Amino acid sequence: MHNGARTARRRVVRIRFAATIAITLSLFLFTFSHADMFWQEDFEAPTNLGNWDRSSLSMPYVSSSLPYQGLQSLQLDYNGPTGGGFMDRQHPNVENVYTRFYTRTKTFTYEASTGTKRFQQLNLNSPYQYPNFWWENVFGSRELAVGGQVVAEPCASTGHPAYDSCWYYPNMARVPLSDDRWYCIETHLKMNTPGVADGIIELWIDGAQTTLYTGRMFRGPNVSNPNGNSSLTTFGAIRMYRQGGVGSMWYDNFAVGSTRIGCSGGSIPSASPPSTTSPPNAPTGVTIQ
Repeated sequence: MHNGARTARRRVVRIRFAATIAITLSLFLFTFSHADMFWQEDFEAPTNLGNWDRSSLSMPYVSSSLPYQGLQSLQLDYNGPTGGGFMDRQHPNVENVYTRFYTRTKTFTYEASTGTKRFQQLNLNSPYQYPNFWWENVFGSRELAVGGQVVAEPCASTGHPAYDSCWYYPNMARVPLSDDRWYCIETHLKMNTPGVADGIIELWIDGAQTTLYTGRMFRGPNVSNPNGNSSLTTFGAIRMYRQGGVGSMWYDNFAVGSTRIGCSGGSIPSASPPSTTSPPNAPTGVTIQ
């Protein structure tokens, strides 16, 4: 009986030790997987966008009309080609940045003459403002693209010279964004080493990669390149912006980090090689405004 009791106690100790190790490991893995996220905004805080600098108290705004998760989301009501109203939230200054967000539209018409702005990635606290990037639906398209302002490379899609604007259209898969459903969208921008063509653009929609550009020259070699382009430009902020289009748009669970965040916390597939799918034809002679 005595030996049996000691054996039972040892088993209990081993079980408790194993449970402790399992819990500790789970917490470590959870913390590690979120260690590179700068912030996540679920639009639930009672401070009503207290972490954001807003140009207007009325647009964009927190709404309970259509949350993806929780009770609230961010709503933008687009009312034509001009629009107005934006808000900024900063993050650490980095050369490599990922976003992840959920978005949805209702009875939405994208602006055909220019495009429908969604958000900009830039650095608000630096004298070096170019290049920076806009995520947009361009010329009425339901496919999401990105525009670079004052990139150092000539632009193949528009014919613009170096140190001008450039559109980077989907070149991997075609995913038009339909009304009345939520999409998980992930983006990745990596500034190039100054003067070296190693910049990257990536975009995933519901886990499917639609856009991949590698070997890009966004920053020129010098601190002062033409048209304000600088080798010292970095990313430091997200600017949500309402311009161009008619209808309502929602965002929820907007996250920013230095590594890919993922849509549901599962494993993230590695990047696929570029597809031979041709990008959509684009008008020539256009400039990002």
